[in-house]
Amino acid sequence: MANDVGAYRAALMGLLKDRAGATWAEEELDSALILALDDVSQRLPRSLSEDVILAMGGREVPLASLTGWLWVEEVWWPYEGGSYPPNLAPFEVREETAHLHTVVEPAPGDMVHVLYAGGHTIEGLEGATATTVPEGCRTALVLGAAGYASLSKAVEMAREYSWPNGAAVRMSDWGQGMLARFREKLREVRPASVGAWVSWG
Repeated sequence: MANDVGAYRAALMGLLKDRAGATWAEEELDSALILALDDVSQRLPRSLSEDVILAMGGREVPLASLTGWLWVEEVWWPYEGGSYPPNLAPFEVREETAHLHTVVEPAPGDMVHVLYAGGHTIEGLEGATATTVPEGCRTALVLGAAGYASLSKAVEMAREYSWPNGAAVRMSDWGQGMLARFREKLREVRPASVGAWVSWG
């Protein structure tokens, strides 16, 4: 399976039996892919790290610049590029800022190394330039997107009178079944390798 959004849309349309795009618009497919991708990211996030240079002194480390961050695993400070073993700083995250619980305050220009869980992307979806979905999750992601697309369509069908009696309920049931299969497959998948700083449970 190719890795860009076009390939995911094609696979999704095939599973939904809508290869001509008569029932689901491209925007609906993309919305469903985004929801399923978020689930994959929560279950099997990327292990990422970045350096943050503090413009001002103090114990607040801004996180907004981190690429696709979901949550922070560790903060290293004091830190110089490549320094090891790490100096682990206690912290808590509030409103996109890591607040360090250290006796000494970082100075302006100090480098803080942040290790964090990041979300996955699909090339061409929401402007992403690369696909990072684990290979073992690609088929599962399509199942999840099919489930979300079906549930959304069921809501639309329930508001219209042009569909056969019971069609919305059957669509909803099918979507729930796809989501159940998706979540079961996600539980079975384990990351091939993670950094020593990560404990996924």
